[in-house]
Amino acid sequence: MDRETFLKTGAYFLGLVRLGAEKNRRKSLFPKKPDGVKWADIFYLSEKHSLSAVTFRALESADEKPEGEVWEKWERAYRVCVHADIQQLFAWDELKEDFSEKGINVLPLKGLRIKKLYPETVLRLMGDLDILYRKSQFFEVKNGLQALGYTYKKESAGGHHQIFERPPVTHVEMHRALLPDESPFAEYYADPWQRALPTDEESVYRFSPEDEYIFMLMHGYKHFSGAGSGVRTVLDFYLFLKAYGDTLNREYIDGEIAAADALAEKRGAEGAPLKNFEATLFREIGLWFEGESAVLDETGLEILSDGVYGRAEKRWIKESRKAGRGKYLFGRLFPPFRTMKQAFPVLKKLPFLLPFFWIWRILRGVFKRRKNIAREVRCVNEEFRKEEK
Repeated sequence: MDRETFLKTGAYFLGLVRLGAEKNRRKSLFPKKPDGVKWADIFYLSEKHSLSAVTFRALESADEKPEGEVWEKWERAYRVCVHADIQQLFAWDELKEDFSEKGINVLPLKGLRIKKLYPETVLRLMGDLDILYRKSQFFEVKNGLQALGYTYKKESAGGHHQIFERPPVTHVEMHRALLPDESPFAEYYADPWQRALPTDEESVYRFSPEDEYIFMLMHGYKHFSGAGSGVRTVLDFYLFLKAYGDTLNREYIDGEIAAADALAEKRGAEGAPLKNFEATLFREIGLWFEGESAVLDETGLEILSDGVYGRAEKRWIKESRKAGRGKYLFGRLFPPFRTMKQAFPVLKKLPFLLPFFWIWRILRGVFKRRKNIAREVRCVNEEFRKEEK
């Protein structure tokens, strides 16, 4: 697709996203589909950014919408979102009841909170149920989840959450910390429970809107500065600011952002990362959702290309530039002990086995992930060849 067509396609897609996320779908907001824009490409972007339910809602009562196989796929994608939403909200209610009975304190994060900002919860798809717990209660959490049919899968790469799964579609991430240790903002959330507020539901806590906004910024920055972040992230902030913008204590938020940036700079972050990320969000929200029609600048094009979970290539290039090609590739072959013990918990008790697990990891990669490894090495080498030229 050439640049001009991609710009028109992206702008039309964003127009549908804006309309689908409105509580009252005003036909005056319905964008006219430009010549040359294909419905299949709009559906592709909807899936790529986990916004198929939002665009389906925009098109459902429209005079101009796709027909045939494309519309059937769109309807099917919407039904999948409905099914997932029912399963996940049922799981959350079940977990709340169980945690309350056991006296386990929890605080819902990310999608569980943001869902309520959308006109219908089905519109905000979640990959996982993200829940903060007190790390001293891990064994009670683990036993309770297993009793409800969940299987403990693994600990995250950053070590700050544990992953549980229950067929067919329920994935739960239990967070003992809000951010991984390597995050530039990890020190800011040394004890997130100091900011927790009680709710009407026993054992369930929440953040104030200001603290929730700051956490959203830090989580969004992690993705945006890494593999990338998609349209849904910007939409989340747009809806959050519509819901709370007039009541937020900006003096408090600005002070906390400045404090977090100061801590991040001590850990090697350049400039004011959180403040700059917020400025980027404000700019894109204005360009996409506050004018008569969406406008795409270079940052907008990048976000549109990334998708909801970003691109691995983008992360590889950023990390290899920071470390240097040789050091980066060596680190990928032989990760540090901290990373390895999270992937292979037996190393916590038997650290002298580290060299054997390095070899096992390499052999497993050769047989199971050969194409992905080759793609990563090729991507890094091509980037450095470009810089050399």
